[in-house]
Amino acid sequence: MNGNDSGAERVRALLARDRRIEEKKLFGGLAFMLSGNMVCGFTKKGEFIVRLGPQGEAKARELADDIDFDHKMGGMLFVPENAVGDDADLRRWIDLALGYVSTLPAK
Repeated sequence: MNGNDSGAERVRALLARDRRIEEKKLFGGLAFMLSGNMVCGFTKKGEFIVRLGPQGEAKARELADDIDFDHKMGGMLFVPENAVGDDADLRRWIDLALGYVSTLPAK
């Protein structure tokens, strides 16, 4: 999955009922935000990224072992395409991110 329209549309469809989510252009890509904090999105290169926080790596590795966890970016995770093959997989990543981001103070 990449940041093309079909990737963004899949995320939009899964988040459509959550009125708290805002969509925003961010760093040349697209972000889905909760209370001013990024939940997930796409980099300008089209990579799918989720925010799981510093402690989210262990949970993420349960879902995919070939992940690129970036501790320097506050626990952002670049999710490999094979880990979001269907909407159930994508939903799991989004739910993990929502679980973490919902604990953060609003910006």
